Amino acid sequence: MRYHQDAQLGYRLIETIDQVREEDKLPILFIGHKSFQGNKATITGEIIGKSFFDYDVDVEPTYYWSSRRIIGFLHTLGSDYELVDINLVEDILQRSNEMPVWPAEGSVQKFQDCIIIKLSDANALMDI
Repeated sequence: MRYHQDAQLGYRLIETIDQVREEDKLPILFIGHKSFQGNKATITGEIIGKSFFDYDVDVEPTYYWSSRRIIGFLHTLGSDYELVDINLVEDILQRSNEMPVWPAEGSVQKFQDCIIIKLSDANALMDI
């Protein structure tokens, strides 16, 4: 169930990212996280049942390493993206404060020669 849900989200993100970046091969950064929404039969544990979109979000610099994991997952779905330069993370995080959350229009934007994807509010770390 978890993989199916992650793959669905991944394919939707790929489609939107590719529309925004057009022909440009811009690096990307994901802001926020998306947790797996299982049902009562879902077995969960330390890593069992955890979404690819919900790992490493609290590791500094915030959202850099989680983005690296998400980009790796999207690679398994057939899309190749580069991760932004680590020195841009703070500026991107500030810019994301003005963005709506996925899947709203404007939740994927070009900024400073990169693409920002806002999966949740930056302060949503408190919900994990």
